[in-house]
Amino acid sequence: MIVVRLSSGQLAVINAIRLLDADYKRLEDIGYVGYVIVPNSFHASEAGYLAERYPEAKVLVPEALQSKLGTRFRVDGSIEKDWPPELHAELPRISLAGT
Repeated sequence: MIVVRLSSGQLAVINAIRLLDADYKRLEDIGYVGYVIVPNSFHASEAGYLAERYPEAKVLVPEALQSKLGTRFRVDGSIEKDWPPELHAELPRISLAGT
């Protein structure tokens, strides 16, 4: 799991994993979870847990997986179309086509 603390104080969590309760406290001590980013279906297993734990966080997944992952957990938008403007400067994203 990767956690990026943005200048706004928000945290962007990428490739979410389930943590121990004490570790959530440590996470929350450094900021509040504003984004849960799921880069692909292989790294989606715990995103639903974080989406539930942090209902105010925006959950972003690849556009091609919105329908599929949306049956497993709350999805607020796609990485390609809904990447928030406030993330562009601090956490730019690029799309790569894999095989």
